[in-house]
Amino acid sequence: MATMISEHTSKRRRTCSWGHVINPGDRYRRYAVTPDDPDLGNAGWSHGTECVACGEASGRPLAGAVGPQAAAVAAFNAANPVGTAVRYWTGFREGDGTVSRTTCEAWMSNSHTAAIRVEGRGDYISLSHVQAISTPALED
Repeated sequence: MATMISEHTSKRRRTCSWGHVINPGDRYRRYAVTPDDPDLGNAGWSHGTECVACGEASGRPLAGAVGPQAAAVAAFNAANPVGTAVRYWTGFREGDGTVSRTTCEAWMSNSHTAAIRVEGRGDYISLSHVQAISTPALED
């Protein structure tokens, strides 16, 4: 029962198991999962290549490799607790946007996007479309 992982620096252009490009000089991870790994429930051996973004999205960041999306998540969470008043835009960042509050900490979505949820929306919003604000209009 084991997941064997080795980290490398790419010497050539390659693609991770989820289709993302790994350029020369980028960090990446090779992994193999034995048939009896309880976390994955594999019936047989599995192996693949994981890029920085995939590692961040899976909660297994590569050592010494933090991409800009993960850095944005960490910075936002450090400066803004859950319940922070924000202005958000669901499309282009044009106009006044909509004022709301965060309902959770920011995280990396499965599509490698820094994301957050706000009151009044069922889906997540890209962190690049959110601005923390100070407004008395949202005071209880």
